[in-house]
Amino acid sequence: MEHPSIGTGVEGIVRRNPSDGTVTITGRVTGLGTSPQKIMWIAAAPVTRGIGFMGSGQPYPNRDIALGGTPNRGTVESADGSFNIRLAGIPAGYYSELGSTYVPPLVEFLSSTRDGQRLHTSLWINDTAAPYRWGSGAPAPLRPIVADPASMGRAMYYAGREEMPLFDNQEAQLRAKAYPSENTQRGWPQAVDVKPWAHVVPPA
Repeated sequence: MEHPSIGTGVEGIVRRNPSDGTVTITGRVTGLGTSPQKIMWIAAAPVTRGIGFMGSGQPYPNRDIALGGTPNRGTVESADGSFNIRLAGIPAGYYSELGSTYVPPLVEFLSSTRDGQRLHTSLWINDTAAPYRWGSGAPAPLRPIVADPASMGRAMYYAGREEMPLFDNQEAQLRAKAYPSENTQRGWPQAVDVKPWAHVVPPA
């Protein structure tokens, strides 16, 4: 399960191993050319797993807590800006701007060359860590109707409702805003969640 990701001055292929939950990223820091670089990287701690749904997969309240003590960090001595890193698990999301903006899973890079050039950039891992686990009322990023990019991640549940078709009933509207299955097709968090009711016995 893999997909490409491009950031400002960095690009890579994100792969997830469903057998152990680890994530590998193969890519290159392009913003400093092909000169030798020291690449320090860090990502939030992996998504939490609790015994119940309500306590699992919640975003961290801020960046400091998300990155504090995280196992997802390291340094790469690269001859040309290329790297191959391995994350212990899918990084959790976290909030910024006093909890009003949801920051999705990403890896931050601080790259420097021998002549003193530096680049601080980031690469997105996925649009959400655990879908529908944020508490700000924000919409799923992968929706047919996309709000203004500057507003994404905020409390915009009703954004775009004027452009939505006239639904016959409330159930149809809720289904249109259903669980973002495109995320789970990438393997986040489990591929079986693409069709969560596929193996449920129909009522008698």
